Amino acid sequence: MSQPAPDVVAARLGVTARDLPPRLASACVEAGGFVYTSGHTSPTTGQAGADLELAEVVAAARESIIEMLSGVLSTRGTLNDLDVVKLLGCVNAAPGFVDHPEVLNEASRVMIEVFGPERGAHARSALGFSSLPAGAAVEIEAIFRIVGEA
Repeated sequence: MSQPAPDVVAARLGVTARDLPPRLASACVEAGGFVYTSGHTSPTTGQAGADLELAEVVAAARESIIEMLSGVLSTRGTLNDLDVVKLLGCVNAAPGFVDHPEVLNEASRVMIEVFGPERGAHARSALGFSSLPAGAAVEIEAIFRIVGEA
């Protein structure tokens, strides 16, 4: 059985195209056969290891990746012609919190679910920060390669 198109899987996960608010930086930019996204934050706020338990921060990573995919879909109109190259995940983390990779595993799982194991496999960095914009728990950005319609 073949992998459903990324747009179909993404819609099942809650990825939706929407009007993006005006801002200084675009949700995503195409250049040289790649799509580069801005960081997209989770609606969940708080700090891992202080305000939030691990399960809550993992859920925030899922929110953040859904926001990021929605930004790409809103800008480009489709996810079907992309391969995932790289994710950068930022966790709002209290001193001593060391489970950044576990938090970002959720985002990686979503990407593999949406794009399939061949097109969704990617390099990734998972980093901790003392704060993120608006107190977000997680912020994620990505690089995609444009490959043509799947």
